[in-house]
Amino acid sequence: MKRLNKSQHKISCCKCHNCCHLKCANVVISDQMVNNVIDDWFCPICIQQNLPFSNTDDEDLEILFSGLTEESFRIYKTCKRMNFETITKLNSNKFNFDKDINPDSNFYDCNIDTTCKYYSDEELNITLKDSSAKYGFSIIHFNCRSLVAHFTDIQNFLKNIIVKFDVIALSETWIIPDQHDLSDFNYEGYTMYTTSRTVKHGGGVALYVNENLECDVIGNISKVIENCMETVFVNLTLKTN
Repeated sequence: MKRLNKSQHKISCCKCHNCCHLKCANVVISDQMVNNVIDDWFCPICIQQNLPFSNTDDEDLEILFSGLTEESFRIYKTCKRMNFETITKLNSNKFNFDKDINPDSNFYDCNIDTTCKYYSDEELNITLKDSSAKYGFSIIHFNCRSLVAHFTDIQNFLKNIIVKFDVIALSETWIIPDQHDLSDFNYEGYTMYTTSRTVKHGGGVALYVNENLECDVIGNISKVIENCMETVFVNLTLKTN
């Protein structure tokens, strides 16, 4: 490990706060980094610890998904930690729903171990405005539970958010290929990629990718695994700056 000199440009991991040479981190030097205003960089160690599949390549994923069956997926379905039974007697007058926006800590019997935060629309805009997230890659996810029913709701929500996300991810789209016209779900400025169930209703995933990004579908692992899952994978080429 090389020693960092005061005169050298360096970058600090926003999780472990260890520093690294910009060159070693494979980061292009910019005015923002020289002025130390970038705080959304993660070192390789933290990426590996928090995203354990970050180094998994397409071939490994294809092998994994090709071997998945309903039986092999059973352990996921029966996982005891997936017990989200709500409190049986909930007195709505007891809670301030604007303040107690986090359902994990306020409305569930089980103690869910998570570091995720819940935001109102206004709080999210303040966070995005005050952070450096707007300078980098951005993605938002909706568990939409029927794109037919909630497509307009999603559009209206995104119009109220100050950031134009690079990728909009959707689960539970409930699209039926032979009944729904995908052109009805076109979203201006984005290209849609989707995988839907073919045997029974429900499920389905989709990605809306900013049309300014170079994007290719990874077809061999974008598939339907009956009674298990639907997947859609893409390769994105991001600008170095």
